[in-house]
Amino acid sequence: MKTPAVARQVQVDYSSTSTPDGYRCCVCHRARIKLWRISQLKKELCCVRHLTIAGRAARIGRVRQDGKHYNFITGFTDRVGSYFPAVPDVWDDEETPFWRYNDIPQDAYEWWQRLPLR
Repeated sequence: MKTPAVARQVQVDYSSTSTPDGYRCCVCHRARIKLWRISQLKKELCCVRHLTIAGRAARIGRVRQDGKHYNFITGFTDRVGSYFPAVPDVWDDEETPFWRYNDIPQDAYEWWQRLPLR
């Protein structure tokens, strides 16, 4: 009798700039860059270039290296339309929970800010 496969969980090392396997843009498949997500559990991650393609988000101004851009209503923000910074909590092969936007720990947020923009 076979033992059921167990998803491999990986704790993200927020002290480095390494990213988990699978942390890549769903369009261009680039890895080791800043990514945004639309929900806490969905794995559809997009790089800044592909957020404005195919209606994912409205046109945005210049995005700074730290992931923020100027929104004339809210000022500088890292949210792009309905997309939020994709900061993984614990990464596994099947389901990837991301930190809720308002619950991202400081070290995890700084990890995301250190990732290259492009």
